[in-house]
Amino acid sequence: MPGALGDERVDRIDHRRRDPGLARELGDRADDRVDLWQTWDAVECPTLVLRGAESDLLPESTARRMQERGPRVKLAEFAGIGHAPWLMSIDQIEMVADFILATERRMS
Repeated sequence: MPGALGDERVDRIDHRRRDPGLARELGDRADDRVDLWQTWDAVECPTLVLRGAESDLLPESTARRMQERGPRVKLAEFAGIGHAPWLMSIDQIEMVADFILATERRMS
């Protein structure tokens, strides 16, 4: 299926290379000194956490912890993708669309 930018352009994007070593580039800013769990725990709405399986910034263990602590958290992980999925492929777009539509149905 064609991507949002057309097949040929999407195929040329190597998502795995979008954030190589991003955590290393951020240095001390990417460590555990900032505790956002209190803020995360205050989220009450359904939440879709998108994670690239190759992320340097959002370890799988943290994503799983987010899922366990959140009231209605769905975790979507994309293989071969760095920190932030670009939402350019149909499987990524459908994941988000399905989440939004399901959430709307539950809330109506």
